[in-house]
Amino acid sequence: MTSDVLVIGGGVVGLASAYHLKRLSPGLSVTLAEKGARLCSVNSGRSAALYRNLFLSKTSRDLAESSIIHYRSIAGAIALKGLGYLWTFSRDEWTLLRTEAVRLASLAQEVELLEGEALSAATAMAREPKGPYPAAGGAIAGRLCGALSAQALAAWYAERFSELGGLIVTGADITGFDLDNEGGSLPTRVVGAKDARGEYYEAGRYLVAGGCWSQDLLGPLGIASAVYPKKRQLFGFSVARPDLLYGQASYGTPALILPYAGIYLKPVPERYLAVAGMADELGRGIDLPYGPAAARPRAEEEYFRAYIEPALGAYFPSLAAAYPRGLELKQAWAGHYDYHWPDKNPVLERAHNVVWVAGSSGSGIMKGDGLGRAAAAALLGLEQVELADGRPFKPADLSLRARAVAAEGLVI
Repeated sequence: MTSDVLVIGGGVVGLASAYHLKRLSPGLSVTLAEKGARLCSVNSGRSAALYRNLFLSKTSRDLAESSIIHYRSIAGAIALKGLGYLWTFSRDEWTLLRTEAVRLASLAQEVELLEGEALSAATAMAREPKGPYPAAGGAIAGRLCGALSAQALAAWYAERFSELGGLIVTGADITGFDLDNEGGSLPTRVVGAKDARGEYYEAGRYLVAGGCWSQDLLGPLGIASAVYPKKRQLFGFSVARPDLLYGQASYGTPALILPYAGIYLKPVPERYLAVAGMADELGRGIDLPYGPAAARPRAEEEYFRAYIEPALGAYFPSLAAAYPRGLELKQAWAGHYDYHWPDKNPVLERAHNVVWVAGSSGSGIMKGDGLGRAAAAALLGLEQVELADGRPFKPADLSLRARAVAAEGLVI
């Protein structure tokens, strides 16, 4: 199989990149290879599919806000719900962060701060600390934020990409690359890739959007992607009434981040559920050489019972009282973040005729459209690209060689 460009990875970022490649350069023949039997079946499909513009870094905010503008324009096709977002901080954290939070509220779209009675009215969280769980001292609230269907978003990009003449191949687990080192000369480019079925893909350029598997793909080429995986787990549990988690304020039922261990909640009130998610910061190894040990990581109920449920009980006493025998789990799943540890902003870099985009650090869907535009521009050699809301963006700002980003502090 031969094409001008081979895109590897059929998650949201890979699909957005493939679509924007065809949009910017219709004459290119582009093939997208996805390892799963269907698109968006790996980490994009195992996320909470939340989106937000609550980022301290201008780079993160530009990518996220422009992506949200695009998502809102196709809201009906991707089941977009403007839930809002409420990121709470302990009193000590809030003392340190408040100046930055005020700055964020002045720069980002539809962002405000909640403190005191306003914060107490927005949630049913306990007002006093309990054991190791600190009370909330303040919160950053975003009304531009919400949730969507990752599968529907992937399908939208896939359909647009196919309409432009792009080719999608599923079940194509790329296992290695061939280099042009015939005749004893040093290799200067990748000339082909093969998948686990023995299929062969020749292309002039390659775009790797493999998320947490990027280093597994690039490492044998001698490329250090600077991206590492971190397991995340999500658990859906019964919530009989919204008031067990939320107050009576007009803010509604937003996605909620607790002031402890990065635990976050996604409300699903129409199904009488909430989803709690968490990624360990300490104690869970990163499987070397860099890739996760299993393609389908298991969600561990014991992890929920030991770490997440006690925190939920401490912060929401009414929830604990409503379920005295323990929270009732309805579903559970797991995936991986792909972290760029130094600054938690994505990486977009080139080595010879290979470009890779990874390291979204848990915000791949949130920044997916912006990252897709930037990755397409980088592969085409463009110095600047226009994001969905018209703001200009320089792909080189995300590179490792000429990086020009501020570290992102609002990461879970």
